[in-house]
Amino acid sequence: MREYLNEEFRTYVMILLTSTLIVGAYLFFSGIVDPISGENYHHDFWLSLRASLFQVVSLSTTTGFTTSNFAIWPAAACIILLGLMFMGGCGGSTAGGIKCVRIILLCKFSVSELRKNIFPRSLPNIRLNGKRFDITATNRVLGFFMIYIFTGFAFILLLTLTCSMTPLTAITASITCLSNVGPALGALAPDCTYAWMTPAAKFLLSAEMLIGRLELYTVLIFLLPSFWKK
Repeated sequence: MREYLNEEFRTYVMILLTSTLIVGAYLFFSGIVDPISGENYHHDFWLSLRASLFQVVSLSTTTGFTTSNFAIWPAAACIILLGLMFMGGCGGSTAGGIKCVRIILLCKFSVSELRKNIFPRSLPNIRLNGKRFDITATNRVLGFFMIYIFTGFAFILLLTLTCSMTPLTAITASITCLSNVGPALGALAPDCTYAWMTPAAKFLLSAEMLIGRLELYTVLIFLLPSFWKK
């Protein structure tokens, strides 16, 4: 029972359920016919719910399986799926992404800072599962988040310089490779491949997958001069 009381687990399940219902609703009211499966989601509740649930779970756990071309789904649904790719799974799991526990702590840190602006003398009170997080642990999460964002942005810029692709393709390629998901949007939709990319772009995305798989610090630490001085 203890794992069901875990705050990260409850938040993660709630995010998946909410995302499934929202994406499923978009599909239900859309007139989309999937080119891969030939299924028509319009006013088909169970079909829309099934397609939504599978893609939400697949992309959030970074397994990358697809049963439909979600790139042609409504734009809002695609944004939700990209957000799930960015978040990834739970802390300590083999899934990629920034991890749900870090997102929770970042949200609590943001709320704490807002309260501090209202009450300047108040002390930060960031808790997870009833345990208080000190400022050192919070700073580590914030530092990881910033490095994650900067790494993704750097590879987006490098991809546009080494290969002719649209901003949408470059952004989603960086997100999906850093999170180790697989499919993306644009020219890297589920019905496409990476074969058309230049060797330089493939090398960059391979490096980004390695950095994301090892959670940044293990690889990026080699770029610090202080590491080699030791």
